[in-house]
Amino acid sequence: MLVNRNAEEGASAARQLKSSMARKLYPFSADITNQEQTQAMAAAAETFGKIDILINSAALTSVGPLTNLVRKTLLK
Repeated sequence: MLVNRNAEEGASAARQLKSSMARKLYPFSADITNQEQTQAMAAAAETFGKIDILINSAALTSVGPLTNLVRKTLLK
């Protein structure tokens, strides 16, 4: 699963990576500051097993698992 805020860029990255991946790659668009989209992303990750690639272009620096981020930090 490849997650990107911009659906077109995510689909383009998925097409480029497809030939080098041993399994299917599912592009998914989500803005991590939008709780509804984040919940949909989490549900999709459960369906597909995990997020393999997360393109972070939010200019937010945080070290650690995505699940440990506090919503207040994401809204900065």
